[in-house]
Amino acid sequence: MRKKVLTGIVTLIFVALLTSCGKIPQDKINAVTTGLDSASAVEANVYLSNEYTAIQDSMKSIIADIDLQKSKWFKNFKSSEIKLDSIILKVTQLKDNAVTKKEKVKNEDDALIAALKNAIDENAKLVVKAKKDKKGKPLAEKFKKEIKTIESSLVEDKALFDKGQYMDVFSKVTLDKSNMDNINNKLKDALTKKAATAKSKKRKK
Repeated sequence: MRKKVLTGIVTLIFVALLTSCGKIPQDKINAVTTGLDSASAVEANVYLSNEYTAIQDSMKSIIADIDLQKSKWFKNFKSSEIKLDSIILKVTQLKDNAVTKKEKVKNEDDALIAALKNAIDENAKLVVKAKKDKKGKPLAEKFKKEIKTIESSLVEDKALFDKGQYMDVFSKVTLDKSNMDNINNKLKDALTKKAATAKSKKRKK
């Protein structure tokens, strides 16, 4: 009788262990899903796309492991639970980091837009100077059109900024600023050559 009781207790303990290991960690899966939704709401998929994608890939791998365990007679989801705990922490960090990154890009956009506006104003003045020279006039006319195009682009960039599309603005303004700097260098180079030529003529006289 005692032996039967002991056998029964051992069996119950064994069943309990199997049950504890064999239960799908659905609550943790739901926690990760909810966390990813929250991270997506603050555009983590935009501002931290690599990290966001890495977590998605990890979840696909975990779900594949869970599906594999579901097909077994003795299921064990312990390994998946440990991985899910790690993912839950990463998702929380992802959301916080995305908010920080978005604010950083916004501030960088502000500075870039101001710098681009100053570059446009400076180049417009250089164009006026370059137009006074016969040789510099064709170059000035060419750059005048390019400056107008970038001015229009700046208006569009500001509209995107107001909509909160900071990453798109950053890419566009960075490119426009680079083009403005290029125009600035070429105009200054042309004006420097003009000044050097005028100085040389004076010396000859």
